[in-house]
Amino acid sequence: MFLCLLHVKAALALTGEGLCNLLKDEGRADTAQALCQEVSTRAPAATWAWRRLGFFALDASHFEKAVLCFQTALRGDVGHVGSWEGLGSAYQSLARLTAALKVLPSICYI
Repeated sequence: MFLCLLHVKAALALTGEGLCNLLKDEGRADTAQALCQEVSTRAPAATWAWRRLGFFALDASHFEKAVLCFQTALRGDVGHVGSWEGLGSAYQSLARLTAALKVLPSICYI
């Protein structure tokens, strides 16, 4: 059922994030990541997919990729605290401390 909904409305955040949570809880994080990659390709406005890809990149220590994913997610949903926190963490991991500090007011504002 989840897959049908994703194909019909790829940008539907609740369905996509719910499916990713389910897959990750079942130990199928690689499938969840592939799903997010597919959705972000087919529906670039699906900010939840970009945010998830950012967190997958953080977990894999691909910090430059994480920055790009979180920035893309924030272009579509500037008010999502998780995207700002992820972006700050990615900057901090890259030792871009000034950039990480500039993220803090955005988190506090939301």
